[in-house]
Amino acid sequence: AVIIFAVPACALPEGGQTDASPEIKQMDIELEGMTEYIEVTQYIHEGSFSAWYDAAFFRPVPADNGIEFELIENKLSEEVSFGILDITEPERAQRPGLDEYINEYERQGYIIEAVDGTGMFPLLSHEEGTVRAFKASKGTALARVYLISAPRGTYLCTLLYPLEAAEGWGARMHQMLNTLEYLPAQ
Repeated sequence: AVIIFAVPACALPEGGQTDASPEIKQMDIELEGMTEYIEVTQYIHEGSFSAWYDAAFFRPVPADNGIEFELIENKLSEEVSFGILDITEPERAQRPGLDEYINEYERQGYIIEAVDGTGMFPLLSHEEGTVRAFKASKGTALARVYLISAPRGTYLCTLLYPLEAAEGWGARMHQMLNTLEYLPAQ
């Protein structure tokens, strides 16, 4: 007899969540003018930052120096995900600028539009004006990219979704991304 064990991918993170039972709470989000209450799960990355995500619809996927949350059953025309990368490079004299990322999206044929980052990431301590952002579009694919320079690091946060999902999945991910916060120093 062969015994097969099925283990959800989020139970086997690399470099991220190690807590066997992560914290869960209720969160209210605004979608299309209506308040919706969802259950969210806390993701903790290597003791440095945390974010809350809707585990009913998104799965955490380890990324170099961060995490991506992918829509589990994506039936849309483009990728639906949001990611948080710690791009702090202590050996680098100057923090990476938004222009590096804009140039890469333009190289791939995206049309770039400036976005105001004011009010984003309210749980991170950062000076006003240190959240720089842009929106990139190519066909029906949209990306919102945020670069946060904060005292404890530099973070690159990206939302990816098709135009048809802007007010649904796009808005939901935007609000989950806004839960990004530092963890207490260990």
